[in-house]
Amino acid sequence: MFSAKEIEQAIGQPFHQEKWFYVDYEGTHEDRQIIIKVYRMEYRELAFNEIATVTQIKHANVAKLLGSCFEMEQPILIYEKVPFILSNRLHQANPSSSSPISWEHRLRIAIEIAYAITYLHIGTSRPIVHRDIKCSNILLDDHYKPKLFDFSLSITIPLGETQVETEVAGTLGYMDPQYAMRGIVSEKSDVYSYGVVLLELLSGQRRLAGDIDDKLRRIHESTEKEERLELILHNGLSMDVRQVEQAMACIEVAVGCTSAKPAERPAMKEVTQQLMQIERGELPLSSSLLRVPQLGKCKVE
Repeated sequence: MFSAKEIEQAIGQPFHQEKWFYVDYEGTHEDRQIIIKVYRMEYRELAFNEIATVTQIKHANVAKLLGSCFEMEQPILIYEKVPFILSNRLHQANPSSSSPISWEHRLRIAIEIAYAITYLHIGTSRPIVHRDIKCSNILLDDHYKPKLFDFSLSITIPLGETQVETEVAGTLGYMDPQYAMRGIVSEKSDVYSYGVVLLELLSGQRRLAGDIDDKLRRIHESTEKEERLELILHNGLSMDVRQVEQAMACIEVAVGCTSAKPAERPAMKEVTQQLMQIERGELPLSSSLLRVPQLGKCKVE
């Protein structure tokens, strides 16, 4: 537990009210950089839910909870400091300020986050559904190691069940449409959100409300490789042919994850295995770029 005095010293500024559930501050405690997550008082239950969930999780790709403080009106959670947010690094306003995330790192980020979600679904005593997987909830350290963050909306599936009915919560665009319409959440809800994140990693394009549904529809309807290249591989990266083929194989994985029918989506364990095979160069024939006349339109070395 952290004391109120320690929190005040670490932040060094007064709290200010936000319209969101919580606000993150950065601070220092005993020479260690920390993230101080201050919830609004009316959302105490979300803070308790997050603590109950995160304390069950021990995984290298999940942000580490260091402690909490309940001496103030606002519930406060303290996390390890992880310097970057994936969405900011992908969509930074000034690309010249730092180099873009390389293809190798993007694929590795995709694999490690898939591995973390797999752990949530099958590695704990009861399956945990995150419910808000998106690029802004993925942190990156200095070596591009990703950490899944923000379990305030997470929900645990009871033993013997595969889904639960609950109040709809999450982020539009990343949210499973079936869950948004029916309020029934399952592991496949996370699979859909992950598929959107994977497409964002592939394309480098920011997810825009109202735009993602149309983009996904076009990707699912596209059967020609040229069309998928046109849609996805304008990410500003210099990629050799083998890397583009890896990206094409990843598109197939993302298409499966974002299937309209939850039953048709793969389990996250299968997704992780597919991506690891792609990283090793074990590519499906469908990803080959032979006989793709429009390949020259892509930035390929």
